[in-house]
Amino acid sequence: HYDVQIVNQLPTSLTMHCVQSDEEDYGMSSLPREEIFRRKFCMNFWGTTKMNCHFWWGSKQMFFNVFTKTLADDICVDLNNEDESKLCMWHVREDGFYYCTTSYNNLFICELS
Repeated sequence: HYDVQIVNQLPTSLTMHCVQSDEEDYGMSSLPREEIFRRKFCMNFWGTTKMNCHFWWGSKQMFFNVFTKTLADDICVDLNNEDESKLCMWHVREDGFYYCTTSYNNLFICELS
């Protein structure tokens, strides 16, 4: 199982539109400051599950894959919980998109992607 989270750390709301594997369209949404967009799902048999999102804030915009098999292997964190889920966390800040990995005592270190 994977738990994809996108945290809005912009000073304003973040408009976003996410689609999972061209099958599940989550529609357009507005994510208020400090709120979290969250989706849980499983990787398909072929390992081709992906999620891409288009983001808008102010005059800026960005489109990219927030989840792929490669990203899951590289940046998703094993939570060591009973359902064996992995956390794939992104923080959206004024200077870019950060992926976050765990460090000590469930504190997260975030790096600019």
